[in-house]
Amino acid sequence: MRAAPDGSGETKVIDGAGAPVNDLFALAHDGIYYRGIQARELRFFSYATGQSRIIAPAPKSSRLGLSVSPDGHWLIYTQLDSPPGSDLMLVENFH
Repeated sequence: MRAAPDGSGETKVIDGAGAPVNDLFALAHDGIYYRGIQARELRFFSYATGQSRIIAPAPKSSRLGLSVSPDGHWLIYTQLDSPPGSDLMLVENFH
């Protein structure tokens, strides 16, 4: 939703975002990255055009986690593989 600082003029910005979970969208300086209607696609809503577009398929389900880098060049999201197993993480230059 979008509204003026005083709360007036509330309007819907994105129709049909994946799920009512906060971690399924990420704000960027030029728009909003989010999971599509059935969470089977990653989408980008542009502030400039007011339009959404598919940026990548996301065929595997996900529950939490979507983030974009500050420069907007990288997007990371979670994915659930079957059968469930252990988590694997690579963290370079961790201090």
